[in-house]
Amino acid sequence: ERAKLAEANLKSARLNRTKCSEADLKSADLSNAFLEDAILQEACLDGATLHEAELLRTALFKTSLVSAKLTSAKITGAGLVAANLSNAVLDWAVITDVAFKAAILVGVS
Repeated sequence: ERAKLAEANLKSARLNRTKCSEADLKSADLSNAFLEDAILQEACLDGATLHEAELLRTALFKTSLVSAKLTSAKITGAGLVAANLSNAVLDWAVITDVAFKAAILVGVS
């Protein structure tokens, strides 16, 4: 809980059944990471890179993804409830069965 991983290199990381509250992953590189059944509640992923990452049944409740780069990411069965994706880049992302309830999507491309 409350992990401080700002600017961390987590390329190709596998986070299965991980639970983190208020994690600081600002500007972290999660390219090709695989998150399955993970819970990141009130986490900060502002400016993070999730290029070709796969998020399977991952909960990102009240998580900030401002200006995050999710290019070619695969997001399936995720919960982005009250998440802030302002100015996030979702080019070529595949998004299936995702809950965006109360999510902020201003400036998403």
